[in-house]
Amino acid sequence: TVPLESARASDVADSLLAPEAWSGWGVRTLAANERRYAAVSYHCGSVWPHDTALFGLGLERYGLHDEAARVARAVLDLAAARSDRRAPELIAGDARDEGPPAAYPDACRLQAWSAAAVLAMHGLLARREGAA
Repeated sequence: TVPLESARASDVADSLLAPEAWSGWGVRTLAANERRYAAVSYHCGSVWPHDTALFGLGLERYGLHDEAARVARAVLDLAAARSDRRAPELIAGDARDEGPPAAYPDACRLQAWSAAAVLAMHGLLARREGAA
């Protein structure tokens, strides 16, 4: 793969953190302003913690540390908001300001990639705090 130019990485970050793509719990699979968007759609609006975590790690890689920390906190908040304290496979893409994370009806629990997302985001914040 060819890495993004640093300037383009900032553009990607801005796009994915815009309210249409960013639910507050993570990145939607399809932006809310798209015609096919549906909050409870497997690939047309839901939020996947592991995809969101990969985005956070990419932000960190490109030196976008404040944005990366925002993403990391969202993934950790998502896990903390659930009664079992686990990040689900995915959630509905509803906005965070509309209340707690909306469960996706057929989400599997526990998924290794969801658990890895929590660990990765914890590590991201620990690296940030260690650098401060």
